[in-house]
Amino acid sequence: MIRGSTESGVRVNFLMEVFDPCQNAGLEVIDTVCNTDANNVKALKLMGISEKTPFFRFQDREIAAIFDPFHHLKCT
Repeated sequence: MIRGSTESGVRVNFLMEVFDPCQNAGLEVIDTVCNTDANNVKALKLMGISEKTPFFRFQDREIAAIFDPFHHLKCT
């Protein structure tokens, strides 16, 4: 059993492993949503996400990265 959080590089790999079969099945992936956990932010940065460029490319498509602000409300 693994304890702790998943490293950002592993999170990037998970996303790619999920996006590929979705796109191949004809589903149109248009965005990814996550909270602002440090590993999520780092993973998105590894994928080239920034304030200036809030999307990354996958199979010649732009996929938006969205942070979930409501997560912060339920944690307060």
